[in-house]
Amino acid sequence: PEEEMRRLITLKKSGATWDALTIAFPDRTREAIRQAYHKRRHAVEKKMEIEAAEAEEEGDTDEEDDTDG
Repeated sequence: PEEEMRRLITLKKSGATWDALTIAFPDRTREAIRQAYHKRRHAVEKKMEIEAAEAEEEGDTDEEDDTDG
């Protein structure tokens, strides 16, 4: 599921080791986690980047609206 991949990506980017990730995902082996990360992370990371940019853009729009009024 995408939510698990998001969690995996976030944990890995924060410096978690593969062994530490087996604790976070107890139903998966170290190798299964590693393979899922390398196979699927690019698509999910791209989606996360787009969502972050959209959220930032919305924040910029909100700030502009506040100054008008």
